[in-house]
Amino acid sequence: MLSRTGGWIRPGFTAASFQAFTGGFWPQHLSWTRTPSIEKDRLHPGKRHRPLASGAVSPRGALRLLGILAVLMAGLAMLLPPMISIIVGLYIACNLTYSLRLKSVPIIEILLVAAGFALRASAGYAAFRTVPDPWVIATVFSGSLLLTVGKRREEMRRVSRCTEHRPVLAHYSPSLLDAYMQIAAVATLGSSLVVLMQVVDAADLRILFFVSLPFILNIFLRYLLVVFAGSGAGNPTRLLLSDRTLQGTLIAWAALTELAAILAQAEVWDVMATFAPRVPLS
Repeated sequence: MLSRTGGWIRPGFTAASFQAFTGGFWPQHLSWTRTPSIEKDRLHPGKRHRPLASGAVSPRGALRLLGILAVLMAGLAMLLPPMISIIVGLYIACNLTYSLRLKSVPIIEILLVAAGFALRASAGYAAFRTVPDPWVIATVFSGSLLLTVGKRREEMRRVSRCTEHRPVLAHYSPSLLDAYMQIAAVATLGSSLVVLMQVVDAADLRILFFVSLPFILNIFLRYLLVVFAGSGAGNPTRLLLSDRTLQGTLIAWAALTELAAILAQAEVWDVMATFAPRVPLS
C-alpha cells in the first residue's frame, strides 16, 4: 500500500504544480490590469463584479501580486519534469498571444481557449508519464470549444453592448455561432463515445456502454436546450451547480453504472443471457 501511495505523490505534486501555473500565473491577467480591459469588464453583467472591475483591487496592486506569483512559479518550474515545463511554456504562449493580440481574431480566439484546456489534459498524462490518448484530448478540446461558443452566444444575447465588451463578437452572428455549436457538439459526442467504448472494453464491461449512452445523450441535449432556449449558459460551472436536471442525470448515471458493474461482476448478465430466446440464423 505504501509503495502504491508513494507512486501517486510525484504525479500528484506535478499536477498540482501545473494547476498552480495555469490558475495562479495566468498571463491573461496582464491584460486585465489595463484600463481598457477593466472598462470592458464593467460592461458585462457578471464580470463587473471582478476585483479590478469593481474597484476592490487597484491595477498597481494586481501587478504586484502577479509579480510575486511569477517569482514563485519560476522557482516551481525548476522542480517540474521537462515535458511538463514544455506544456507550461505552450500554455503561457497561448495565453500571451490570446491576451495581447489574438482575442480579437475570430475563430482563432475560440480555438486558443479550447487548446488551453487540451494542454491541461495533456499535462495530466505527462504527470503520470503516459502517452496522451488522442480521443481523450479530442473530447476535451471539442467539449471546451462547445462551451466557449456557448459562452460567446450567451454574451451576444445578454450583454447590450457586447461588441464593446468583446470586440470580436462583431465578426459573429447568432446563426454562425449556432452552426459552430452544432459542429462542436457532434465532435464532442463522437469522441466521447469512442472514449467510453475504450473504457468499457478495457474493463470488459460492455454493458456499461448501453447503460451510459442515454445519459450522455441527455446531458448534451439538455445543454443545447439551455443554450438555445436562452435560459443562461454563459457560465458552465454555474449551470452545473444550478440545473437540477443535469444534476439528477449525473447522479442517476453514476448510480446505474455502479449497479450494472456490480451485476456484471456477479455474472448476472451471463445468467440472463442463457434465458434469452434463440433466433435461428437461417
